[in-house]
Amino acid sequence: MTVDERLDRLERQNRWLKAGLASLLAVAVAAGLVGFARQDSIPDLVEARAFHVVSEDGTVRVKLEDSPGPGDGVGGAVTTLNSEGETLVQLGVTPNGVGSVATLNGNGRVLVALGVTPNGAGSVATLNGEGQELVTLTASSAGGTVTTLNGKGQELVQLWSSHEGGTVTTLNSEGKYLVTLWPTPLGGMVITANGKGQKLVQLSATPDGGRITTMSGEGSVQVEIRATPGGGTVTTRGGNGHELVKLSATPDGGMVTTMDDKGRRLIQLWASEGEGAVTTMNGEGESLVQLGAAKGVGAVWTLDPSGERAPRMLTPR
Repeated sequence: MTVDERLDRLERQNRWLKAGLASLLAVAVAAGLVGFARQDSIPDLVEARAFHVVSEDGTVRVKLEDSPGPGDGVGGAVTTLNSEGETLVQLGVTPNGVGSVATLNGNGRVLVALGVTPNGAGSVATLNGEGQELVTLTASSAGGTVTTLNGKGQELVQLWSSHEGGTVTTLNSEGKYLVTLWPTPLGGMVITANGKGQKLVQLSATPDGGRITTMSGEGSVQVEIRATPGGGTVTTRGGNGHELVKLSATPDGGMVTTMDDKGRRLIQLWASEGEGAVTTMNGEGESLVQLGAAKGVGAVWTLDPSGERAPRMLTPR
């Protein structure tokens, strides 16, 4: 091989080597660019005034943006929309700076709202299509409260907790209490009232047992049924509160007492040692006549003002 032939061969090899190096350099640069692009595709921070998620036809389905409406600028909001662009669910911030969640119908009316009361407690409200509250659930220092309302915003039923226990109250459309169930230190109590809020019937617990009381519209007790250590009693009262008739239990049996409007006893029917007796009295409470039994024989006594028996008349059995 001549010198010229050798030089030509070296030149060809040199050209191939340069081409190979250039290709390798191009591949290395491309790989570096791709790697840099991949590394930069997940940034540490992305800032924008709003983000919208759209469907294939371009309809906005979800919005992430500054809180819209009267509370604009207070905080962020997340809103989901239907195909007509109407809001269905919204998570945002109220003008008072507290969080809220609302679900809406397709006409922009809130149906359920989760928020915070002015006292800083949680609340849940359901509303009708006109935006009027129907049921509210709120919290207080003593516990939770559930309130049902009519379409005019008037409360009808309240369930709430106190430091003594739970309470249930029903009201009329005028806001007057009709029925109340609530706890007392001795037990439960039920109160019914008329349309003016005046108590009519009360069922309650006493240290000796249960008690039922009926009252006039003015609040005066008319009839009382209650338990006593010796048994039960039934008492009727006049408008001034004085007892008129009383049925009670004694260690020997039952007793019926009638009184005048000043509470003075006039007639008593009672049992003693297995035998019955009737006593009539004057306005001073002094016994005047007694009808009873003595050793199996009926008898009638008249008494003088001192209580001494006059001669008696016996009737054979």
